Amino acid sequence: MRTPTLVVVSMLIGSCSTPSLTTLPVPPVSVSTIGTVTTATTTDITPTMSSSDTTVSTSIGGWTVIEPPAAPVIAAARIGEAVIVGSCSRDGSGGVFRVESGRWEQMAAGCITQIGVTSLGIVAIGPGVSAGADRSWSTQRAVLISSDGENWDAVALHERLGFDYPDQLGVPEAVFAPPEDRAVTVLFTRAAEGESRLATLLTTTDGETWELVEGAEIFDNTDIGAVMPGGEGLIAVGASPGGEFVPTAAVFTSPDGASWRRVTPTTADFEHKIMTDVIATPHGFVAVGGDFFETGLMTAWTSPDGLSWTRSPHPDETLDPSVAQMTAHRITSLDGVLWASGEDHDASRSVSSLSALWKSEDGGRTWQRVADDVSVPFVLFDDGRVRIATTADRDVLLIQD
Repeated sequence: MRTPTLVVVSMLIGSCSTPSLTTLPVPPVSVSTIGTVTTATTTDITPTMSSSDTTVSTSIGGWTVIEPPAAPVIAAARIGEAVIVGSCSRDGSGGVFRVESGRWEQMAAGCITQIGVTSLGIVAIGPGVSAGADRSWSTQRAVLISSDGENWDAVALHERLGFDYPDQLGVPEAVFAPPEDRAVTVLFTRAAEGESRLATLLTTTDGETWELVEGAEIFDNTDIGAVMPGGEGLIAVGASPGGEFVPTAAVFTSPDGASWRRVTPTTADFEHKIMTDVIATPHGFVAVGGDFFETGLMTAWTSPDGLSWTRSPHPDETLDPSVAQMTAHRITSLDGVLWASGEDHDASRSVSSLSALWKSEDGGRTWQRVADDVSVPFVLFDDGRVRIATTADRDVLLIQD
């Protein structure tokens, strides 16, 4: 399997209604040998749960268009000749699907929020999984691992920590897998008192033995929107509290996926805002998200190195932030132009939620709203050989060799 050059996280971010946590500077954390989790039995998932033929045609400027078995498609990757996709709908349905030679196979059912290529192979996570040929075996909060995309193991890490229930460990939020590094780290968050959420980091180099990571509290009450190579090794963007019940756009960086530090302050350029996605450009990085209270408008930031960030001016739009909100959820690049798709929500309208599309022709420094009927491939995975994307509303899968 070819080593990937890009790790993509696609997840849904909600507002942070959580107490504050310590802001910059946060010292790096390290892997601890305390609480090492020894090898335990994993559950093998029978590969084919269900299958169906797919309709394949070629359109949209050299992209192969495939109708996915379930929408919306949240994450995707490629292993060998197979394409692996993860789906999660608002009702919690979806799953892991594999397509090869024009035929879909469902590997697991449930809400899948991330699929990443790591040293272990494909790692898929989500808040709930039901697996097996007859779906008789199920567990919540499982981590799914496959070395070939066909045979999968479900690793219930709460059991390896000696917990009786998945909620004692929490929901898997993100997979951290630095390029050229054998370690894979998974971030979990669990509900705690006072409407807060506590974080746990578990790391492994073989998928069998897992270790607790010290310093996971840097991710308490935090939502991670996307992860990619950058900064000191990896950068993660999202929302982390800057004050009581106040979301603050945040960027974290790590050399190894286990030790993290926050590099953004809680100033006016970040406070009351969220980051949802990030992309690399020839001039550095661009992140997008939204501004909850001050303007309610789509928000973007640029960075030359993933460490220092500057907020871009808001698009030339106006709204009433007490009833309306414009948020960009995804960002992509096409022929040197950056595109961001998201939502235009206004409770005062008869149709409150509309899709929205913005573009930037100067590397993310300025943005303008455009008609949302433009066909733009939003890339989920790119290893330099194969690109996998979806349309803005995630209902069509696009592949380009």
